[in-house]
Amino acid sequence: VTDITQAKLTEKKLSKSEQLSRMILNTSIDGFLFSDNKGKIIDVNPAFCYMLGYTSHEIHKMSLIDIEASDSAEEIKERLKKIINQGFERFESKLRSKDGSMVDVEHSVTYLADKQFTFGFIRDITQRKQFENLRIQQLAQQRDALVREVHHRIKNHLQGMVGLLNLYSAKQPAERDLIQDITAKISSIAAVYGVQGKSHQDNTCLLYTFSQGIVR
Repeated sequence: VTDITQAKLTEKKLSKSEQLSRMILNTSIDGFLFSDNKGKIIDVNPAFCYMLGYTSHEIHKMSLIDIEASDSAEEIKERLKKIINQGFERFESKLRSKDGSMVDVEHSVTYLADKQFTFGFIRDITQRKQFENLRIQQLAQQRDALVREVHHRIKNHLQGMVGLLNLYSAKQPAERDLIQDITAKISSIAAVYGVQGKSHQDNTCLLYTFSQGIVR
């Protein structure tokens, strides 16, 4: 007769721990996925099924290549090798849902050497990506508006300088050649920067002092 009381108690504790872990995974709002070293899906939680619109039965027949939209089969294979070698990897990708739409996700994947499979938390970051893209668009619009404003100001200033130089040239015939040379250079600068105006007769008082300094 062998006393196996302690072994039974340990087995009972492990069973309770596994039940608690399973309950946590099943109620998690983040997706959870187990896969083997070749990318075959072993197990998932309800949140992952809901994220992609598949049933648990459908998911268990699939592999990572069936749902991964960002990487090719070779890239997935290389990433699995990296996870196995490093033991952990965090990255972002796009997953393909059942209806064909793309879901932006963040992976936090760990490799269990004793079990020889990977498990990872998958978080839906679609809304965050949409916000980031919207922010990028807003910044681009602000940048474009600033560039237009700067070009407009440069154009007006250059036109004003040319106008003042032409007026000065009419009053100082002896310096006309020099002034025309300066005017031509200013016009070249305007053309290079794409701010050449249609008229060179505008007056810009703000550049009056500056233009006088050039002539002198």
